[in-house]
Amino acid sequence: MRMRKSITTKVVDRNARLNTERREVILDAAQLVFDAEGLRNASLRQIAKAAGCTTGAIYPYFKGKEEIYGELLRKSLLALLAYILKQDQQSATAKERFMGFARFYIQHPADFSLGLYLYDQGAPIGVGRNLNSELNRLLLQIIRAVISGDPEKPGSPEQEATIFSVLMGLLISHFTDRLSLFGAEIEPLCEKAFISLKQNGMLS
Repeated sequence: MRMRKSITTKVVDRNARLNTERREVILDAAQLVFDAEGLRNASLRQIAKAAGCTTGAIYPYFKGKEEIYGELLRKSLLALLAYILKQDQQSATAKERFMGFARFYIQHPADFSLGLYLYDQGAPIGVGRNLNSELNRLLLQIIRAVISGDPEKPGSPEQEATIFSVLMGLLISHFTDRLSLFGAEIEPLCEKAFISLKQNGMLS
């Protein structure tokens, strides 16, 4: 009886591991397709082809490309939050946290593109209410981590909105190559933005 239970447990564990691996293969394939095609033009058929499976093999894991996208964005935001918090554990200054937000995306441009896909020509992508709530919660935690080093410590609405808008504006200008029009570079501009925000009490 004990042997049968042990074998059953191993089979369940193996199946769970395989399901996790298949899910990750689909996510990795979707990231490649989204990078190449954008979210609007990407299709489940393209994702399945990149993953080496049929379209039907995706449905046990995801309902559609929007759900796949939502999961990729969730993982991306978690990675950004971990990046900022890791710096803070090393006694990071407010400047390092602020610069860390920008540097994460400079080093991972595909992750920045994921964030911009959330709105397609002004219309929210259908990621579902629960996932959308989680994504919003993670975004707030990230901005709060930038402000104070504590993702659970709320700032003022003005503070949070200002930090987010400044950082996103600079990054969008960087990735659309608009800064080159002015002979400017993003890191020096981020440093100047930080000084201004610090002087105005927006960063602690």
